[in-house]
Amino acid sequence: MKKFIPLLLAVFVSTKLFAQADSNHQAQNGIKINTSSLLLGHVALQYERIIGKHFTACMGLRVRPNINLAGAGSLDNQNNNTDVIFTDVRYSSLAITPEVRYYVKEAMRGFYIAPYFRLRRTPFEVGFQYRDAANNLRTDVFGGNINAMVGGLMIGTNVYISSNISLDVFIIGGHFGSNVFKLDWNASQPLSQSEQSEFIQRFQNFEEDFPTVKLDYNVNSSGFNMDTQFSTIGLRGLGLNFVYKF
Repeated sequence: MKKFIPLLLAVFVSTKLFAQADSNHQAQNGIKINTSSLLLGHVALQYERIIGKHFTACMGLRVRPNINLAGAGSLDNQNNNTDVIFTDVRYSSLAITPEVRYYVKEAMRGFYIAPYFRLRRTPFEVGFQYRDAANNLRTDVFGGNINAMVGGLMIGTNVYISSNISLDVFIIGGHFGSNVFKLDWNASQPLSQSEQSEFIQRFQNFEEDFPTVKLDYNVNSSGFNMDTQFSTIGLRGLGLNFVYKF
């Protein structure tokens, strides 16, 4: 019994010291899933790492699978008094977003300001039907992609729940950047001269309606290709992220 009491005290003291050391340990990493993006058909993940008392570095990945958006309306064909009917639209998306965060209180806890950079690629395909010069109904598909490079700033807050769980709320942010839009069509049947002229006229009409947008395009009997570059302003925010910290 005399030997047991000192042994019990030693175990008690060591347990208290271990518990105190463990409580002082802060998770340095966080893995997140954006539950708001899931509602829009995107899977958005982010990794966050503490790099200083108030600073963290993040890397985000957002993926949207190739989904059919069904019909998208029609476009009047004035020459033949018929319509170009868009039968379905499919697109996917891949975005990579590195960012640095400054936390007012401490890293991975409370209010933060986050400058970020985003690279996004959005390939797409559009099915359509139209009447050719002989008034025959044709069904075809054209495709392309939109590549974006933007930079911006966002504010948010990391709500502490436990040592391993928190909620990261994207409150509001904005970005500005450059987009490159490419469109290609390989016609299933050779285009007549009048059909080629009609597509050229459509591109010219677009340039007249939007004089600040410069198009580079080529039209021939095999179809057409077109690309343009433009600047955009966008918003980021209203995101709710579930965070596991380790």
